[in-house]
Amino acid sequence: MTPIPKITTPKSPNDYRPISILPTLQIFENLIYSRLYYFFTSESMLSPEQHGFRTNHSTDLAIAAVYDDMICNKDKKLIICTLFLCLSKAFGCADDNILIEK
Repeated sequence: MTPIPKITTPKSPNDYRPISILPTLQIFENLIYSRLYYFFTSESMLSPEQHGFRTNHSTDLAIAAVYDDMICNKDKKLIICTLFLCLSKAFGCADDNILIEK
């Protein structure tokens, strides 16, 4: 395990996030990912608006799609409202004991 700090200046062991660097688990994760990705794409289960974790679907394309939708809706004189959320620290705020119980 390699401790990764959750915050900029960690002061206690609870300020670290354990990350496994075992190659076996990474190989297993890649295998599961590739099989699930193949299944979801072959069955057309992913929305065209899904850009995360997909090949040939970058964040630039996601931004361009949102911008294009906004321009089209503006041309139709519709109200445009967007909400952007950053969930990068969401799991750092969760209580580990509650997650384990779930």
